[in-house]
Amino acid sequence: MFLVFLPVEILLAICQDLEAQELCTLARTCRALHHLMENLVWSDYLIRHPRASITQRCAGSARQIAAYNYLVDRSWSSRSYVARAITESWPRMRPVLALSPTRLAIGAGEQVMLFSVPDAASGRREQLTAPTTHRIHPRDSRRDISALCFLPDGEQHRTLLVARVDGVVQRFQLSPDERTLQPTARFDHPASGVLALSVAEDTAVAAARNGVISFIPFRSPWTKPSTMTVHSKPWAVHLGPERNRLAVGTVGLHPLNVYHVTPSGPISTHPTVLGGAQRASAVYDICHASEGSIWASASSDVLISGWYDGVTRLHDLRQKGRTPCLSLHDPWDDSSVYSVAAGGGGSCHIASGSSRHGIVRLWDVRQPKAGWSAFSPGKDASPVYSIVMESSRLFGITEARAFVMDFDPHVHHTDYPATPIAEKVARRERDKSLLGEWTPHYLHGLMKLDTSRSPQR
Repeated sequence: MFLVFLPVEILLAICQDLEAQELCTLARTCRALHHLMENLVWSDYLIRHPRASITQRCAGSARQIAAYNYLVDRSWSSRSYVARAITESWPRMRPVLALSPTRLAIGAGEQVMLFSVPDAASGRREQLTAPTTHRIHPRDSRRDISALCFLPDGEQHRTLLVARVDGVVQRFQLSPDERTLQPTARFDHPASGVLALSVAEDTAVAAARNGVISFIPFRSPWTKPSTMTVHSKPWAVHLGPERNRLAVGTVGLHPLNVYHVTPSGPISTHPTVLGGAQRASAVYDICHASEGSIWASASSDVLISGWYDGVTRLHDLRQKGRTPCLSLHDPWDDSSVYSVAAGGGGSCHIASGSSRHGIVRLWDVRQPKAGWSAFSPGKDASPVYSIVMESSRLFGITEARAFVMDFDPHVHHTDYPATPIAEKVARRERDKSLLGEWTPHYLHGLMKLDTSRSPQR
């Protein structure tokens, strides 16, 4: 019997076991199968192979999106990327960043910088527009921004939650003409510096330096937040997407704890303790595995944490044991992990920001021993304080500048905003890493410096 005479349901079942290249080969065999691929199979393929992308980087048919994902995955496998500084350098500080489908926000000192992210359907080559800078208070290091995130606002992506070193937590609204960023609410919070924020649906969690964790209903600022207190300084908090679990990273013998919570606060102050280092340590950042990873629908049950001992640990909360299911580290660099993120090629990559030399470590969890580390543009000696990763690129930030590593095979470094001052310095010092042309990286299994291979237009 010819393949085309089989029922559509059986053909779809057969195609579920095929990879993208095999589907392309099958689509070229005859018009009937090509028609089936275009109308059903590629759409089904995308459902079964989702990508964790915050912004829309490819617009078109299901086949075009699948082709784009395939090329991006190949760029990740070959370590082909464009590395680019997207801001001029600033005085030494601890900046933070956040990404929404239409904007990239950077908080540095008293300033919030907002980049617009063009939609792929617009056909524009530029990946980010030049930033608009908003000063939210007079310069004072005691009031520096310490955390920020976007709040749900009906797909407008104009609302930010900003926390400061002096303990102030405010909601800001960007005007329709994008010229002003106005405070619209101030939330009750202890007068202690905010170290971390996490948002899920209509609840925000703020962790203060004095150990108080506040559950803020940001849609009703007149409501007093409920609070809980942890035993030591909470460097990181992560509220799960279902809002039923709160992971807290602290300092001590048991620095990673998971609390069962409701939107109004914790159910119990007795946490589930997750194992890790053999001695006292600290956890500096937490996230969960990305959608489309090898854990599929259980991705939110897999916690990723960055530790003081330089190890990035993964805990599967479905398991009875509390030990890590996977531990990742750079054998050539044992510096602390300050930031973590998940996404990348196949939605199976883990990234961690090192506390030294502006290094970003990357692993594919399907091949955890084949990790590699990349130096951020500018060769900064500082930590990578914050990173955000989607399917085809990674944004990061050091004490001196923000940068991007883009694995889109069609992107050129000139598609990002120019940094004339940094480029002038780079030419004088012959530092091409600031020009976006290349940046050094090395493999964990082989101490040999390599450079990114910039994709051709």
